[in-house]
Amino acid sequence: MYRAAGKKVRSDNGSEGRRKAGLIRAAIGFGFVLVMFAFITLSWFTFSKQLEAGGIFIKTSDPSIDCTATSYYYIRSQGNTYAPQEGTEDNIFKLMQYDSLFGGNNTHTYVVERMELTASDLPENGTLNFTIERETSQASDMPGSDYISSVTCYTFVTLPTFPTTSGAILSAVNAAAADTDFVTRTFVVNDEKADMITFSVPYTSENWTDGKLYIYLHIDYDETLITEYIDKSLRNLLKNNGSNGQVDVEYGADVTMQNDIQRIVISR
Repeated sequence: MYRAAGKKVRSDNGSEGRRKAGLIRAAIGFGFVLVMFAFITLSWFTFSKQLEAGGIFIKTSDPSIDCTATSYYYIRSQGNTYAPQEGTEDNIFKLMQYDSLFGGNNTHTYVVERMELTASDLPENGTLNFTIERETSQASDMPGSDYISSVTCYTFVTLPTFPTTSGAILSAVNAAAADTDFVTRTFVVNDEKADMITFSVPYTSENWTDGKLYIYLHIDYDETLITEYIDKSLRNLLKNNGSNGQVDVEYGADVTMQNDIQRIVISR
């Protein structure tokens, strides 16, 4: 009786140990996928900024308004330091990879587009309208689809000062974008995606220097939208790619999104 009981106890312990080992292996596999999946690179293509060109990134409905635009963004080095960068016209820049595990790494994900506007009859104080249009298709129309408009937010900002270095511009615009004085919008509202979003941006004489009106566009991930996107995509990944706790880690490294932002239209 004693030996039988003893054997039974050892048998239960062995079975429990195997179950624990299986759970640990599954957890490790899941963890690797989560780490690999957490970093999503989104490319934003500025294309040509010539206002009279077709199929362009920035254009104006008023031919008297001229615009020169410059991009500012961060890059991350191997030492995990962040360096501010300035992009010229026709440049390609990226929103920094979004990290869903360590929120502190998302401090430098945003990019800034500085627009220098001139017009012979543009008043010192007034309002300009900026409409961001996305390229619509059946695939990109769905909220949560693999397009930039599914996970980003936009804020137009004016500053009373004129920072000149890339780091100072990024820092000042990012701080201003968090101010309630400026409106932040997304394409996704109430589980539907808009074709365009429009901002009425007031400006004053404080926003002019050397005969140019400076207006900045701040672009970043919307925390709610990107979190929902990652959660849904990760669940689909595990559902379609996992079996008996074994997960193909390499699969999660290939997640990308497409740019579907077509242009910004400036009007009075």
